[in-house]
Amino acid sequence: MNTSTCACGCGSTSQLCDHGTLERPRYYARQLITPVELTLEQQYFRDKLRRHNRLLHGWGVVCGAQVCLVVDDTTRGFLPWTVSVQPGYVLGPYGDEILIDQAKTIDLRAAGGAGGGNGCDDSPQPGDPWCTEVLVKREAGPLWVAVRYQETMCRQVRVQPTGCGCDDAQCEYSRWHDGFVIGVVAPCPASHQGPPSFDNLFKGAPRPECPDCPASPWVVLARVDVDAAGAVQAIDNCSCRRLVASWSTLWWQCTQTPVGIDKVTANPDPPVVGKPFSLEVQVTPPLPAKVAADLGVGVTVTSVTVATDQRAATIAAAVASGAAPGPRPVRLEQENGCVLAFKDDAFTVAPAATTKPALPPPAKAPGPPPVEEAPPPAPAKDATPSGAPASAPAAKQQVRARTPRDKGPQNK
Repeated sequence: MNTSTCACGCGSTSQLCDHGTLERPRYYARQLITPVELTLEQQYFRDKLRRHNRLLHGWGVVCGAQVCLVVDDTTRGFLPWTVSVQPGYVLGPYGDEILIDQAKTIDLRAAGGAGGGNGCDDSPQPGDPWCTEVLVKREAGPLWVAVRYQETMCRQVRVQPTGCGCDDAQCEYSRWHDGFVIGVVAPCPASHQGPPSFDNLFKGAPRPECPDCPASPWVVLARVDVDAAGAVQAIDNCSCRRLVASWSTLWWQCTQTPVGIDKVTANPDPPVVGKPFSLEVQVTPPLPAKVAADLGVGVTVTSVTVATDQRAATIAAAVASGAAPGPRPVRLEQENGCVLAFKDDAFTVAPAATTKPALPPPAKAPGPPPVEEAPPPAPAKDATPSGAPASAPAAKQQVRARTPRDKGPQNK
């Protein structure tokens, strides 16, 4: 990029589609830094951005920058020879960004166009009278309003004198400002006519060549028809406007149906602590080709196999020997760990079966305790009348069974 400045500080830029700056400074300890190194670093990244814009995005109007009529506040009519350019964003033919940050009113008779973005017209620094706006005579007919990039210097600061020379500058501009110039061109350039067709953009297109370097820095915004008195008859913002495809307004929404677990079947059912088992999980809608699974505390998943129709998954797992029995969840996850579907209390882990020790043979039941015979009762004493002598003690009578020989009277 070659930049020259006029006496008032207005920058006029002449850019070519060359390779630009391909090297940047390498800083090291104890290096003496001069403006050359610092400027080279800036230029490297600016040229890189220009190449990116020009070769990848192209050039033209990205958005906004509409040309409109200007109403006279006194007569409520339209001002002659005057139009307004609304805010917008434009990519220049050489990859420069042109930002029209506010509406700009221009006179179509201006010879050099109207500057913008802190140019000569709105610079706080006093300017050279030769840089003031010069009006020229325009003929009736179509005029094409266009914009181009312009870089200007701004913010003067006082510098320390380096010697006693009379030509030492007392002030220097401390900033570069990205600006623009709005002017009039004629006729509509060929680069703004005959846009390519997008019908066969990706169908057998030939090998693309790098685009040619544009011959002009201007980007046309609109065609304005005026009569001899300068009254604006019509404004066409489309017939000679070159647009750049932008993805800023293109967006879409993805569609997703949440995955739900319909049925969980365990084999064996129920799984047992310390034993391997498998689960068949049926889902709706289909699963991705690869999923992971989590079956809760104490259960280790060894593999997950998704069915061919992707509507079921077989999970091979094992319950740790020290795991607590009880319900467990089923969680199906993506490879990045995001949960696709889950179901709490999907299956229950049963405790391990315990083997009972052999019982000893039953002991014989003890018999009833021996019964002690009661002592024979004492013989009763016969009662005798008062004053009668007591009889001898009665002997124990033994009853003898009667036999057939004992016949006859019992008392003789």
